Amino acid sequence: LTLINDVLSFARLEAGRVTVAAAPVPLAPLVRAVARVLEPQFAARGLTLAVAGCDADAAPHTVALADADRVEQVLYNLLG
Repeated sequence: LTLINDVLSFARLEAGRVTVAAAPVPLAPLVRAVARVLEPQFAARGLTLAVAGCDADAAPHTVALADADRVEQVLYNLLG
């Protein structure tokens, strides 16, 4: 599924159909969500995925001006 999504993303880039909507993106919830999805894949390989400093109390105001979908895609690509 990841490979298919990557191919589709590249196709959209080449066709010039990728839109980027920059807005304030709270990073901690996004990082936690990506980690939850990837934890089973890490565990299946005998690895541990630890996310530090992204709990709701520690980093509630860490925000980036970015496109949330693109940030999420970057996290998946880096961790995958």
